[in-house]
Amino acid sequence: SHIWKPLLHEVASGSLDTSTDGVAYSAHGAKHYYQFQHGEMIGLNAQSKSVRLAAMFDEEGRVVVPERELAYDTLIMAIGSVSNDFGTPGVAEH
Repeated sequence: SHIWKPLLHEVASGSLDTSTDGVAYSAHGAKHYYQFQHGEMIGLNAQSKSVRLAAMFDEEGRVVVPERELAYDTLIMAIGSVSNDFGTPGVAEH
């Protein structure tokens, strides 16, 4: 799911309901006719219009979702990011 980053202070203070104001990509995709796949892209073949996603593991290192190759008509890549904690002690742990 996604919450617009400038609203994180409202989430932290309890004044924003993430279940109401957040976006679940899988539900959004079903409603808007696309399929969302979470994963780390490890390969792209533009000629065959396919993307390869890495395996996903649980906390014990067991494979939860195997490495997979997906065909696509239109590919939209959403690049992940890491929020800046500005060196504030304790922020990275939470």
